Amino acid sequence: MGELSAQNEWSGFVKAAMAQNIPLNVHWDLTWRCDHKCVHCYLTDRKRDDLSLEEAITVLDQLVDAGTLSLLISGGDPFLRPDGIDIIRAARERHFDVRINTHGNFIDDELADTLAEIGIAKVSISVYSANPEHHDAVTLIPGSHSKSIAAG
Repeated sequence: MGELSAQNEWSGFVKAAMAQNIPLNVHWDLTWRCDHKCVHCYLTDRKRDDLSLEEAITVLDQLVDAGTLSLLISGGDPFLRPDGIDIIRAARERHFDVRINTHGNFIDDELADTLAEIGIAKVSISVYSANPEHHDAVTLIPGSHSKSIAAG
């Protein structure tokens, strides 16, 4: 009976948030930049300017004020921003549940340790096939499969 009660409470919470237009979960493409050229990518205009670090912090503060709980940070690839980790850290400092989508090619041991230290809930790495040739045919970047696998 406890599980059903918890489900009903959660359902009521979500309905109340929706009625008040509270964006509980936000997907934020932190940058349009990406060094891959994936054939399926929805970011067709990759030359748009990124928000400045100050503007990004303002967005985070606005999301706090709006009642947002969870951020999915994606892009392009968020690690192509020199200040990407600063924005991610600022999001965690504001107690967001942060998850990241990336191709993983920039995740080395140091960055992985930093993400763990910051307290990232989940990092999802795009892998399009177990076969390196098939994966690289999607990204159009030779060797991208091995980098993505190494990041995992």
